[in-house]
Amino acid sequence: MSDEARHAWQMYKGGIIRDIYFRQDRPGVAIIAECESVETAKQALSEFPLAKAGLLDWEVIPLGPFLNWEALFAPGNA
Repeated sequence: MSDEARHAWQMYKGGIIRDIYFRQDRPGVAIIAECESVETAKQALSEFPLAKAGLLDWEVIPLGPFLNWEALFAPGNA
């Protein structure tokens, strides 16, 4: 697991990983990553030692900014 943690630290220092959290519902982590595309994220995650060994898999969920702030503060919604 030391190699896994070192790799995550290198990705954090490299600007790919923005946040990392332990899951509370089952073993695992959730990583907030910043990549140009889903494919770029999958490629970066495939470089983790446990992924290379075929011991873990990733689910990549693309996220974007929340754009509805103005609707929350529109007249009649306050």
